[in-house]
Amino acid sequence: MLGFDVSDTMRNIRWLLRKHVKGVEMKAPAALPVEKEPKPYGFMTADLLLKVVRLNREGLRVNEIAKVTDLSPTSVSNILRKKRAYITMPDGDAAIAKWFNARHSHAKTRKD
Repeated sequence: MLGFDVSDTMRNIRWLLRKHVKGVEMKAPAALPVEKEPKPYGFMTADLLLKVVRLNREGLRVNEIAKVTDLSPTSVSNILRKKRAYITMPDGDAAIAKWFNARHSHAKTRKD
């Protein structure tokens, strides 16, 4: 069919491998599923949002607020500069809580 004996060719390949690759395990390891490491950041809540705003008023920097609240510095920056999802966020604690609860009634609770 192919004009040559495939089994003879494979025998020659195996002989070459045994000759040149001595002492090496030739079995391929089975692929193990790798579990992804969970992200260290928690879910946003109205209380957490207010905490970020209050800590900013006290003079803490973005990275310090991120460490205290367990949020990413990018998330803290977006909140304080009213970017992305926070573009329509009002000023004042009561207004922020009302705004958040109206828009995020589906938000999951934070697991601490």
